[in-house]
Amino acid sequence: IAINVLPKEKRGDVLGFLTKKYSCLDVFTKDGYIVIIVPKNSNPNIEDYMSSILEEILVSLPDVKVYSGSGQLADTIQKMRISYLDATRLCDFVQLTYPMGSRHAAFKELEPMMMFLKGSDPQELIRFYSETIGELVEYDSENQGNLVITLKTYLDNNGNLQQTADELHLSIAGLRYRIERIESLSGIDLKTGAGRFECQLATKIYFALQVMSNIKN
Repeated sequence: IAINVLPKEKRGDVLGFLTKKYSCLDVFTKDGYIVIIVPKNSNPNIEDYMSSILEEILVSLPDVKVYSGSGQLADTIQKMRISYLDATRLCDFVQLTYPMGSRHAAFKELEPMMMFLKGSDPQELIRFYSETIGELVEYDSENQGNLVITLKTYLDNNGNLQQTADELHLSIAGLRYRIERIESLSGIDLKTGAGRFECQLATKIYFALQVMSNIKN
């Protein structure tokens, strides 16, 4: 499990809490992440395990945001390294896509997208997301906006305005304005199934490519 903490100054507090709370596990820092090695023989449900860790951190340290990811099960040193990299990718992914609050994700959630990206022409993927949500990406970059995050959150909530507004800490009126802006810039009608599908695929590709690019750099 890889964990990132914001603000970074609180990382030591989270590390201290986890080291004390989970004294029977290996808990340490590497490359700016807090890492927890979960033994294979403990056989936990990793999603529930991560959710429990996240809740415990937030109860003890309510002023932090915590992003975590878990890699695949590893039974060799080489696979452990791969699992660690997968966990950090997931950690970066949830931080990029859910900046408003703490989140966690397991390997199986991002595995299909990563496999898809590795087997595809990167230029074609960039072209697709650029043609679909490129105007939103450019707008956010130039105006420090959150249209891409708004779009992804709206799609993740299946177009439910109230859930999306609550998650983004917006009023319904404010959210409607953003959605209208998104549709205007992208030229896509989010009321149609085809429009939502294109945007969902484009946002997943965009954020996954951002994570993979960060790993390479």
